[in-house]
Amino acid sequence: MGGGLEKESLFQEMLHNTETMIMDNPHSGA
Repeated sequence: MGGGLEKESLFQEMLHNTETMIMDNPHSGA
């Protein structure tokens, strides 16, 4: 069962993308 691992990987990638977006646009977040 590698579905869970794949799901977590996708979540980590999404989290990283969100962090990058916030870093690129500091005024969009807080």
